[in-house]
Amino acid sequence: MANRKYRLAAVKEAPVFHPSAEEFKDPLRYIASIREEAEEYGICRVVPPEGWKVPFNQDPAAFSFKTRIQVVNELQLRLKKGKNRNFRTEYAEFMASQGQSVTRWPVFGGKKLDLQALYDNVSGRGGFDLVCRQKQWRDIARALDTPATVTSASFALRQLYQKWLVAFEAHKRKQETLSPSGKAKEAAASKKEKDAKDKEVAAVKDAKEKAAAVAQQNSVKEEDLLEALFELGNGAAEPAPKRLKLEMGLEEVAQQLEEQKPLDQSCLNCGGSGHEESMILCDGCDQGYHMYCLSPPLEDVPRGDWFCPNCIAAAHDAEDIGFNSGKSFTMDDFEKSCHEFNVDFFGGEEAYKAATIPDIEEAFWRMVEEGVSGKSVDVFYGADVDTSVYGSGFPRSWDPDHGAGKRSADANAVAESPWNLNNLPRLSGEHCSLLRQVNDHIPGVLVPWLYVGSMFSSFCWHFEDHMLYSINYNHIGAAKTWYGVPGRAAEAFEECFKQAMPDLFAAQPDLLLQLVTMLSPALLINDGVPVYRTDQHPGEFVITFPKSYHSGFNTGFNCAEAVNFAPPDWLRFGLDGVERYRFYRKPSVLCHDELLCAAAQDAPSEELARWLVGDLRRMVTEERGAREQLVADGVVRSRRYTPKKLADKYAAAARENASAVAATAANTGAALALAEGSAGGAGTSNGGVAGASNGVGGVALGAVAAGDADSAAAATKLAVEAALDPLDAAESLLAPDNANGAYDRECTICRYILHLSGVACSCNPGRPACLRHSAELCDCPNSNRVMFYRKSVAQLERLVASTERACGKRAKAADKEKPFGSARARQKRAAAWVKRARDSLAQKAPPTPTVELESIMIGAEEFLWGGEDMDDVRRAAAKVSIAIAFQRELAVLKRRINAGDDGSVGGGGG
Repeated sequence: MANRKYRLAAVKEAPVFHPSAEEFKDPLRYIASIREEAEEYGICRVVPPEGWKVPFNQDPAAFSFKTRIQVVNELQLRLKKGKNRNFRTEYAEFMASQGQSVTRWPVFGGKKLDLQALYDNVSGRGGFDLVCRQKQWRDIARALDTPATVTSASFALRQLYQKWLVAFEAHKRKQETLSPSGKAKEAAASKKEKDAKDKEVAAVKDAKEKAAAVAQQNSVKEEDLLEALFELGNGAAEPAPKRLKLEMGLEEVAQQLEEQKPLDQSCLNCGGSGHEESMILCDGCDQGYHMYCLSPPLEDVPRGDWFCPNCIAAAHDAEDIGFNSGKSFTMDDFEKSCHEFNVDFFGGEEAYKAATIPDIEEAFWRMVEEGVSGKSVDVFYGADVDTSVYGSGFPRSWDPDHGAGKRSADANAVAESPWNLNNLPRLSGEHCSLLRQVNDHIPGVLVPWLYVGSMFSSFCWHFEDHMLYSINYNHIGAAKTWYGVPGRAAEAFEECFKQAMPDLFAAQPDLLLQLVTMLSPALLINDGVPVYRTDQHPGEFVITFPKSYHSGFNTGFNCAEAVNFAPPDWLRFGLDGVERYRFYRKPSVLCHDELLCAAAQDAPSEELARWLVGDLRRMVTEERGAREQLVADGVVRSRRYTPKKLADKYAAAARENASAVAATAANTGAALALAEGSAGGAGTSNGGVAGASNGVGGVALGAVAAGDADSAAAATKLAVEAALDPLDAAESLLAPDNANGAYDRECTICRYILHLSGVACSCNPGRPACLRHSAELCDCPNSNRVMFYRKSVAQLERLVASTERACGKRAKAADKEKPFGSARARQKRAAAWVKRARDSLAQKAPPTPTVELESIMIGAEEFLWGGEDMDDVRRAAAKVSIAIAFQRELAVLKRRINAGDDGSVGGGGG
């Protein structure tokens, strides 16, 4: 293979690092030391010091895994095999000659319509006009094996043919008439058409006579009416598109149906039926979607037909996008299968042994770029093998055979090594991984995946979830060839991809999130995108940096293992990763807000605190601004809440140890009562401070009943202190490694995890939204909505202050955000509320009625979520809450006394 046209000579090598034994002791410190140099390449290779070996912790004869099939020739082209390819090419060329590009193929019955089969069936029956006159569309629907679930198939096929193929049919007929045999065909067709027309005239005459006999009845058959209902009943686009004339007198029916808007059409993504002006209906399945709920959201109604994600997913089957499932192998059997393939591909054992990595790379990219010119090349890949289920290639400290005398000293040492991919994501210390805050089983992120490769098996262009770092270790076998694009060039990379594959991106805008598309580095380099490569041999690590697109292929049988990690400097990209998920309406893997809070609360090192403080300040500023905007828009009701899962967890703990929890409740403000109350939804009137201090109020009342005024005063003081930092006992059950969003709901619109706050409406409390998408939640007035939050802005401000102290960057008073506009007005209203509350508490004879105190507490909801400037409100609210609890207890006591008096009188009379 001397002529290496596809060898990618312009692709430069990524850096290779050789740490010393001392440098190798702390992986995250070492990676931080090389980051500035290596990050410019997107990827780098790390070769461990001499003597550091990993004993492979699997039995190749027993280790079994499932594979997937990759068609190497179709990694870039993604076109169907068979004769349909020639038809598509001719059809695409015709459309291009008409000034139109085929950006998506029509969907019918939930999957891509085979245009060639439809064209062959119609043209074989004489063409579109003849098929319409002879009403053969039902026959064509049967010939195409239309699923029984598709109603109005004949009508839909006719419309699809008219839109997509009529002009192409005329073009083909014109081409045929130019050939010598074309004239004969045209004459035969003309005679056939004349005969058919005579029959049609007779049939029409007979039909008119029958129609006159039933003039008082509807002349439209029930089946045809149902077809019209299906095709036209849900088409609520305004203004209605100009329709072609419908046969059999259905124009009036169609017009009536067009004027009827669908009742209670709900969005399939969020379930909401409001915002009808933002609803769009799929032309494939008639399901409705809010345009802002789509991935990515649509600004305007697109021209022509629009198909929903479900129809697109059904249309782009595994042969077009993605990979088919393969069979299962043991590792020994897989290695033998790989060897047989390699020998067959290169034409003999000697030729295969002589093949070098450049030869294999040349062959790989030739197949990818040229596509299928003959026989397709299918390869097996054992990807994404979960090590928590199948076992890791690294020895692990929790393996049954771990320990002295049970296995080799080398295996035990590697099991404890920080470079072990089972340990690295949760490393602590000065240079730690933030993923240690996430106590969850997330395969591929926190739990390594194994990859068992064969020659030409590949991993397509992508970057990691949440733009995390990744690290890959090649255990055994052949080299793995990598390509990387630095994060600084990610936008240029994406633009190049979209220009190269506009049809795929038109169908799936989030294509790059799906790891199913390959593009030659040569094309990227020609467009000015920097690309670097490296060959990872057994015993070597490859590190990919945040936001760095990477791809690659295997040069033969091998087994590698990979996982993610997040050193402090990853925080530069963390927010961008979350916003990307929000834009594409995809669920996050991690809860970024909770990760920041958990890391800040867990005694961060100075190194971590330096990276944290900026993100925390940004989070507080955005959260305060969003809450103030919500209040300005009219959402004044709020409540602090404990997520239901956490409340249930606390209640279970309370049942197990009632006495201990009772003592905790007395000391912290009856957290159990708060947890149980908060599980009831966002519509509860009292805020979190009220709930917490009610319990303390109960303690105070008990002390008063016992005549212990000092105890009552102490309980009241405790309630006021708790109001300033209302961390209830249910929250105290959370360990600092809980940043997985497990206890929080997600936004109905953008799927953002609602850890800090959210908004819900009384019309459907089960459909919350983030503060950013409050307006899209429903059509109800803002007065019907309630903001819920887990942390007040004051708590977040104290978190920022503690982190600033940890990194020695205390904010100056001048740097603190000063209230202005609506915030200043809210401070004035807060001061007025405090005065009203104090006046009500000061009223002794008679005391302020309970109903009025409860109304005052509701008024506090506008302020309790705020920052430290609202501490006076919290203190007053705690005292009002105690007064309410006191009056309620007193009322109960009076009723019991009265009931007892009545009982004793009745008894005496007996």
